[in-house]
Amino acid sequence: MKRSKDSKTLLSSNVSKRTFISALGATAVGLGLSPKARAADDADTYDLIVIGGGNAGMPASIFAAKRGARVLIVEAAAQLGGTLFLSGGQMSAAGTKLQKAQGLKDSPEEHYNDIMRISKNQANPEIVRLAVYNAADTFDWMTDNGLEVHPEHPVTGTTHEPYSRPRYAWGLEGGISILKILEKVIQPHIDSGAITVRTNTEVIELI
Repeated sequence: MKRSKDSKTLLSSNVSKRTFISALGATAVGLGLSPKARAADDADTYDLIVIGGGNAGMPASIFAAKRGARVLIVEAAAQLGGTLFLSGGQMSAAGTKLQKAQGLKDSPEEHYNDIMRISKNQANPEIVRLAVYNAADTFDWMTDNGLEVHPEHPVTGTTHEPYSRPRYAWGLEGGISILKILEKVIQPHIDSGAITVRTNTEVIELI
């Protein structure tokens, strides 16, 4: 169920398909509409619902749409972006094209070992491995789509005990740099109707 902040109308759910994208951290369920809303748009059924259109929800929606899914993004705020408006946008990844272009040798396993060392083995090993073994592909996807990072990057970092290799990088505008790339990539899918975005809409319950 979801509630529109503008109309305060409670909409009931009618599940069609269920898909879950755990690696991207997005929650997805099929959602239908109340009879009143359905009268306005009888075609509102989706393969995937992404709750929250931030730096996890937007990529989840993009890749689902690329695979042929009809996607709905439900976002409580007035626009997509989530914490990217506040984030410094720092990304760490091992084995990136950026590192290779500078002759830096690095690997996901070294990245993993660094995180476990820095966290004093308190980090969840399974989650850390999931992150580090997908980080380079994620970062390269961003740079392939136009993300520009500071010319002195990558760096070892200063906000915690430094990495053993330079692998931190971020855009000139912090999190906004990431948002601009995601907006550029998602827009064609919105224009084609593959992705529908509903802002100012808060999800209150899944049924």
